[in-house]
Amino acid sequence: MTDKQKKCDSTGAKEAEGSKGCCGGSTACGDKSKSKCSNAIVIVLLALVVVAVGVLAFMSGKLSDIQEIGSRSNADRASNSTNQPDANIVLAVVNGEKITVGEVLENLANIPPQMQQMPQDKLIPFALQQIINNKLISQKAESAGLENNEDVIKQVEAAKKQIIRAKFINDKIAQSVTEESIKAEYEQYRQNFEPQDQIKASHILVEDESKAKEVIKKLNSGGDFAELAKENSIDGTAENGGELGSFTKADMVPEFAEAAFALEIGAHTKTPVKTQFGFHVIKVAEKGKSGPAPFEQIEPFIRQSLSQNVINEYIIELNKESEIKRFDMAGNEIKPAEEQEPSAGNEAAAEQKSEEPAQ
Repeated sequence: MTDKQKKCDSTGAKEAEGSKGCCGGSTACGDKSKSKCSNAIVIVLLALVVVAVGVLAFMSGKLSDIQEIGSRSNADRASNSTNQPDANIVLAVVNGEKITVGEVLENLANIPPQMQQMPQDKLIPFALQQIINNKLISQKAESAGLENNEDVIKQVEAAKKQIIRAKFINDKIAQSVTEESIKAEYEQYRQNFEPQDQIKASHILVEDESKAKEVIKKLNSGGDFAELAKENSIDGTAENGGELGSFTKADMVPEFAEAAFALEIGAHTKTPVKTQFGFHVIKVAEKGKSGPAPFEQIEPFIRQSLSQNVINEYIIELNKESEIKRFDMAGNEIKPAEEQEPSAGNEAAAEQKSEEPAQ
């Protein structure tokens, strides 16, 4: 939860099932099943050993030769930022299988964001070791004869269907959701936008009321709001003097919003404002009207909305043009509403209507 959400409750803007082991849950296995179980266990243990060895090697500094390559590559880029490393350079050979610079660079995108902050001379060797570990496991797995395993075949088929389905849908979306349609939607949004009251404010958040009153007393005596926020506020906004930026009433929890929008420019609350997050001291810096969001900011949301509309409309169309039969849990066919026989009440109403004289 961001700091602004923590104080203000901002209101602004998912198929794989883990397969069981070959012996999972069973009390006995046949010879064939035991063999499969043993193979699977050996592969898993081998994978764990390979990963462990790789990590230990990395941690103990035994990859100095790889680090040297990473350092050299990093230095080359620093000396000439316009030169991209040759993607065909071989960084490692694993049982005859080459690993190139291009493959390592592609793998960097799969590394967790927090680890991507590592220096290049450590990041490149780390990514390389991940690929080495994966290739070692893959080579052993490929030699285990699992390509004809029933579970593997099922999962491959399921993945294939999913990929084909996703490609079909993406192509369908690309036909309708164009840059022109996105810009047209934004223009409509901009024209229909209704400005709302908006303020720019800062706050100091403390845990108890007495502390908030102490802060207010210092402000009344000429204390600097930003400095007091840095010294006393318990949330992340303390670092920038308590600044929250601009917001509307709808962006805030009610108690906070009412107190903030009641203030004049330059004024601060004279009493602590209590919310579920603690006690606030609020100061307003600016007042005005909200404007439409910039195109760059809202474009992803427009694209997502238009894409979802395309999918929904296409699904409705498919349902209408397709023959679909439904059955209840007992296996009886469920007739569409318009084909169902009228109930007793409806029959009586129908008979009564038929007996009425023609107009």
